[in-house]
Amino acid sequence: MVCGSSKNNLPKVSSTPVRLQILVGFLFSFAVLSSYSAVLPEPLTLEYVLQMDVAFHPDIQSATANLQLHYSDQQRVNAVDDFAAQLQARAQLIEPAQSAPDKSRGDHHVSLLLRKQLYDFGRSRAAQAAVSASVESSELILFDVINQHRLVVMTDFFDVLLADLKFIHANEAMSIAYVRLDRARSRNELGQLSDIELSALESRYQQTRLDYAIAQSLQRNTRAQLANVLNRPGDLVSDVAEPKLFFINEKFIEKKRLSVKEYQHQAAKNNPVLRALRAQMNAAERQVQASRANKNPMLGSELAISEYARESASHDKWRASIILDVPLLVGDRVNAQVAKRQAEKRVIQSRLHAAEMNIAQSVLETWQHLETMKISHQHAKAQAEFRDLYLDRSRALYEMEVESDLGDAMVNISEVRIQLAKVKYQIVMAWARLQALIGNKVTFPKEADGVNNN
Repeated sequence: MVCGSSKNNLPKVSSTPVRLQILVGFLFSFAVLSSYSAVLPEPLTLEYVLQMDVAFHPDIQSATANLQLHYSDQQRVNAVDDFAAQLQARAQLIEPAQSAPDKSRGDHHVSLLLRKQLYDFGRSRAAQAAVSASVESSELILFDVINQHRLVVMTDFFDVLLADLKFIHANEAMSIAYVRLDRARSRNELGQLSDIELSALESRYQQTRLDYAIAQSLQRNTRAQLANVLNRPGDLVSDVAEPKLFFINEKFIEKKRLSVKEYQHQAAKNNPVLRALRAQMNAAERQVQASRANKNPMLGSELAISEYARESASHDKWRASIILDVPLLVGDRVNAQVAKRQAEKRVIQSRLHAAEMNIAQSVLETWQHLETMKISHQHAKAQAEFRDLYLDRSRALYEMEVESDLGDAMVNISEVRIQLAKVKYQIVMAWARLQALIGNKVTFPKEADGVNNN
């Protein structure tokens, strides 16, 4: 009974074998090198960037390293009652007693010691449970870090698309302002336009030039930011493909959206941050138990095989022992350690309570944002239909050589396209954030998820 280990009372948490850790490290390094050597496709698609290996990103590397630290702790704790072998050699000179049959002074010996902890009365069991909970927490944190990274990738990708649309709008506005300014200069030379009216058009044209330069700079800045989040600094893509979003509309929102209470319930149960904090709470409680167990006895075994340079009645060729260590006086060391672990548990408990409130609030805000986006999408569609009709009328008047604001109508169309794209991107991002909050993997919505009716 005393020979049984305490880990037999608990399902053993599997540890990462050393060979597997080496293999994982090799594959991780290979993935990093591959991520730098692969050329980004043109045009770059959102589906492609979401499928890229994320292991190379610094945030994910940090979370992965933290997980590997807990794997190492788990391996160390699980090995606490493994067999330990030790070779002990001692060279010493003695003054033999007069009654000793062997008068030699060299009392050298070498011993092979084999030790094993048999039972620790709850110490290793609590420690194993604590480190297992810490591993679970680190795995959940890694999952959330990857999700947050995917959200950033999607946001930066959409920012590039919006920057391209803004550049098109600025280019059109500048071209039309230049044509008007050129005509105004001719009319001014003929005395048909005053200097102050010409100056107003010149000022308007310079403003469009500034808007054009800003839009051009925004194109480069957003591409640089996307390259950084993909860990490809300086690798700026020229062509970014617009994802198929014709199914993203108010009907998509109505079909996919549950009640806010249902989403908050799912988030409270499945959010990876909350689950990680609960696992940390479990680990803290187990660490309190492990600290208290330091007052408990320890039962171990030892086998010693020895060779001696001189014969003596006290020299054993081999010795097998069962050793019971019972702490009699530990002072305040154990109590102080228990108090420290209990304080750590209270810190985690307060963090968990704050996270529960914050995540419930985030779910509510995201859910309400989707409701607002439904109305925004309807408004953007109405604006687009109006601008299309207005452009048709302006084009017809222009073809009939009647005074027309065709240029303004074209600029307004590009502005509405920016607004409609922005609304659709916000719907996709709100939907993705909601999936992250309830513990699902962040993905790009497919046509089958929505309603094919714009």
